[in-house]
Amino acid sequence: MMIDVLLATYNGAEYLRQQIDSIINQSFQSFRLIIHDDGSNDETRNIIRSYTQKMPDKVFFLDDDFFPGGAKKNFSYLLNKSSSSYIMFSDQDDIWLPEKLEKMYNKILELEKSNPELPILVHSDLSLIDETGTIFEDSFFFHLKLKKKIERLEDILVENSVSGCAMIFNRKAVNLSSPIPNEAMMHDWWISCQVMKNRGIIYFIDEPLVYYRQHSRNVIGAKKAGYLFYIKKLSNPLKTADYLKRLYIQIKCLKKEYTISQYIFDLSKTIIRKLKS
Repeated sequence: MMIDVLLATYNGAEYLRQQIDSIINQSFQSFRLIIHDDGSNDETRNIIRSYTQKMPDKVFFLDDDFFPGGAKKNFSYLLNKSSSSYIMFSDQDDIWLPEKLEKMYNKILELEKSNPELPILVHSDLSLIDETGTIFEDSFFFHLKLKKKIERLEDILVENSVSGCAMIFNRKAVNLSSPIPNEAMMHDWWISCQVMKNRGIIYFIDEPLVYYRQHSRNVIGAKKAGYLFYIKKLSNPLKTADYLKRLYIQIKCLKKEYTISQYIFDLSKTIIRKLKS
């Protein structure tokens, strides 16, 4: 099997069928869908079982009593259970466009032909949809004023622009990133940084291949960048300080020589760039 699609769930019954259907109806079918649940108390687990019964050779449910506690740990658990050459992450509430898997797979194969020894990650843009599935922003990158080109580790140290639900990466990237440590902010950010730290390639497909659903229960979500965004951050100083502290801990794990002054400078530069654009 060439690709493992890893789906982490927790109380996701409301949108889960739409997400799974969009995966199993992809134009490229050489993949398996592996799902692990984090202790749901709604219909999530029953929905997953219904798909494994219908498609036992395509959909696999790690139906155990281990509950990692959070999306990062759940995806890390799934990653350790995967054995394929290429990995994709899936959230439980989005919708994949029909050619997402095919386009990403073709691009990573193309990059590997000329760079067979490197860790490689390919990611794409996303369109934002609301709870009803209506698009309200065509481009996630425009919405958050994110950098599209990543050429060095410093480009993603203070801000992640790679979304887990919109990326594919090779086994070399897995080997460099696993196990995902407690110091990591999120699984996707950690893997992206490890690819850059080890002189790998991150390639951006400038096209939305995911409908990224925004609702009240998003773990991360997509808050629009601008003056109001930063004013809200400042209105909750304890939460913001905790976030900045955890981010600095992650950075120090990736780049030990990184200083507080560098951190403040890079963070300020990122905020100014967003406010000017």
